[in-house]
Amino acid sequence: MEGALSFAVETAQNAFKAAKEAPTWAKAALAAAALMALREAYLSVTEKSVEGEVCLITGAGSGIGRMLAKSMAAGGAKVALLDINEAAAKEAAAEIAASGGHAFAARCDVTSHEDVAVAVAAAREALGSDITILVNNAGVVSGKPLLETSDRAIKRTFDVNVIAHYWTLKECLPSMVRNNHGHVVTVASAAGWVGIPRQCDYSASKWAANGLAEALRMELRHMGATGVSTTCVCPFYIDTGMFEGVRGSWLPTLPILKPDYVVASMMTAIRRRTPVLNMPAMVNLTPLMRAGLPVAAFDWCCDFLGITKSMDDFAGRSIDAPGSS
Repeated sequence: MEGALSFAVETAQNAFKAAKEAPTWAKAALAAAALMALREAYLSVTEKSVEGEVCLITGAGSGIGRMLAKSMAAGGAKVALLDINEAAAKEAAAEIAASGGHAFAARCDVTSHEDVAVAVAAAREALGSDITILVNNAGVVSGKPLLETSDRAIKRTFDVNVIAHYWTLKECLPSMVRNNHGHVVTVASAAGWVGIPRQCDYSASKWAANGLAEALRMELRHMGATGVSTTCVCPFYIDTGMFEGVRGSWLPTLPILKPDYVVASMMTAIRRRTPVLNMPAMVNLTPLMRAGLPVAAFDWCCDFLGITKSMDDFAGRSIDAPGSS
């Protein structure tokens, strides 16, 4: 930790020295780089451990949810894995147990408040404690043009991708607020910052998830629950079965993300209590571009980067697949 801080201070000093004879725009860039280096150093020495925490993850039977559950367990957390695919969740829990971790698995349809209440109560009993880290990870995508998307698919997209968050929050948040200790992680999407063709339902649901995460963060702050953190995760496309066939951007700084990178970044964000995690870093520019550019110019940027056509060859997991939530 001391090494990271020393490196950051040295980086900042070098940046300010170099800025003395640089043009104004370069001075601004170097100053920003120096401040970012100092920020990273500060965060690295204030990271919290997940050891002893009790983490509940929805959609934990496969993909990012399953990998995150294993990372949490490896860090010393007890883990509750909820998934509509009970066999997959129990298989993942068994793998965690075989590695010396403590895990509980249960089938849960997150669109049912009753199902969620039963599963959370069972997790509390099995793990011997209230939930202290909630990860709303379950998600589905239809990937069809609006006029080809069934009413059922639209409703299910919203039920899984955002309404379910209310049910898990109602069951897990009270004890966090009461104890002034906890963390809520919302797995949203970069599609929650920008509308994409063939994602009229998905993008809208992720915008809603973004809005919920922000409002919750502000509400907790207003309540004085300063010990309850929130993190909203907004990744670009991830190389899992959910988005098979999508096209990444030609730009090297906007690639299709590897699951290992996503999970590692999420773990770091949780430890550092980062409010918003955009992946890759270029996604941070999206809200700024939307706010600062005329609509036509922003649309052109999406065309130029290949975002507009990214779903044209989508062949991912069906919204009706057993593990889709």
